[in-house]
Amino acid sequence: MKAPLHLASRPSRGEQGAFTLVELLMCLAVIATLAALVAVAVAHTKVKTNQVRCLGNLRQHGIALAVFLGENNVYPLEMNPGPRFPDHGISLWDAMRTHGLGPFPADPRAPNSVYFCPSFVEQLKSDNRLNNLAALYGYNTEGLNGGGNTNLPLGLGLNWNPESQSYQPVNESQVVAPSRMLAMGDGVMGWNNTYQDSAGLARQPSTQDHIGSTSRVTRRHGGKLNVLFCDGHVTEESLQFLFNDTSDAALSSWNRDNQPHAERVK
Repeated sequence: MKAPLHLASRPSRGEQGAFTLVELLMCLAVIATLAALVAVAVAHTKVKTNQVRCLGNLRQHGIALAVFLGENNVYPLEMNPGPRFPDHGISLWDAMRTHGLGPFPADPRAPNSVYFCPSFVEQLKSDNRLNNLAALYGYNTEGLNGGGNTNLPLGLGLNWNPESQSYQPVNESQVVAPSRMLAMGDGVMGWNNTYQDSAGLARQPSTQDHIGSTSRVTRRHGGKLNVLFCDGHVTEESLQFLFNDTSDAALSSWNRDNQPHAERVK
C-alpha cells in the first residue's frame, strides 16, 4: 500500500526572508503616491481657506465703508487730508480703522490681519525679497486710468472741483450703479496682462512687473481677484475682466458714472 501523500505547506514570510526588491519598490511607489495625494489635498484646502478668509476680510471692509457712508454721505479719501483736499477730513484707512476694522497691524505678516489678503501674506512669508512689500486691500481711488486734471478721476477717492482747483469728497449719490461699481479688492494694479502688487486697486498703464509680481498676482487666487462692490456684495472677478477686457461692462465697473470711457484705454 502506498503511503499517503502530504502536501507541503507554503513557508511563512519569515521563512521566505525579507521583501524582494520589486516588492519594496512597489510599496515605496504606493506610499509616494498617497503622500502626493495628501499634499495636493492639503494645499487645495489651504487655498480654499485663504479664499474664504479673504472674502470675509473684504466683507468687513464693506461694513466699515457702509458705516462711514451712513454717517457722512461721502466716500473717504485715499490719501491723508491736506492743502489739496480742504473739504475732506479723513483718509481711507483712518475711516476703516475707526468704523469697525480696529487697529492697523505693525507687520503685514501678522496672523489673521483683516487688512491683508492671507494668500498674499503667505507669499510674503515664503519670499524674503518681499519683506518690505506690503499690499493692503486696494481702494478704487481714481477709476479707469484716472488722475490729474487732464484725465479726471472717476473713482471713489478723488472728485476734482475745477472752481476751487482742489479734490473734494465723492458723494454717495454720485455713484450711479453701486452694484456694478468696484469699491475695493485685492491690492493690485494691472494693464494688458501685467500685474503689480499695490496699495490700491487700479487699471493703470504705468503697471510694471515688479520682482515677479505678474506671476505672483496670477497665482494668488488662480487668475482671479476678490473684490467688493459699492453696494456691499463681495465676489471674485477674473484678472482678464478687470484689467484687460475692453467690453462696456468691464470698463464701466471702474467708473462712478457707470460709463465705459473706452477712450481712456486707447
